[in-house]
Amino acid sequence: MWPEVHSRLVIYLVNNVMGKPWANHLALLAVVLVARRRDVSTVRDALVNLHVRFCELFPALHLETMQDWKADLHMPAYLRGEILPEEMQATRLRFWQAYHASTKQLRAWWNTLPEEIQQIYQPFILPSVHPLMVEGLTDRKAVEQQQLSTPA
Repeated sequence: MWPEVHSRLVIYLVNNVMGKPWANHLALLAVVLVARRRDVSTVRDALVNLHVRFCELFPALHLETMQDWKADLHMPAYLRGEILPEEMQATRLRFWQAYHASTKQLRAWWNTLPEEIQQIYQPFILPSVHPLMVEGLTDRKAVEQQQLSTPA
């Protein structure tokens, strides 16, 4: 039994995400996070963060499908500033945090399913990034220091 997803989340998905390559991934994420009793604003924040970054990353990387998204390759390059170099490091870190938390939640849920059901949902699970691929690229303290030293 799937929990009822709050109308604010459904409206956001329909108005903004529907038709995008990552639509099914974010819809599944919304349901999983709601089932794990995350509040509506937390779920919406994750959806917005992922959607907005994917909207920027996919054209920059010339990606057309989620199968083209290679998290172990693209995420480290994005965090290093090799992709969308104009974006602030804080934006990169927020995307990484949302992406990483989302992949952990999806994977934890997926691991509880029987194997035959796992096969159904596998295509919609955001691919995880191996921790060694981003080691040293996600230093929150360094980002906070940079923000403090940057004039407003």
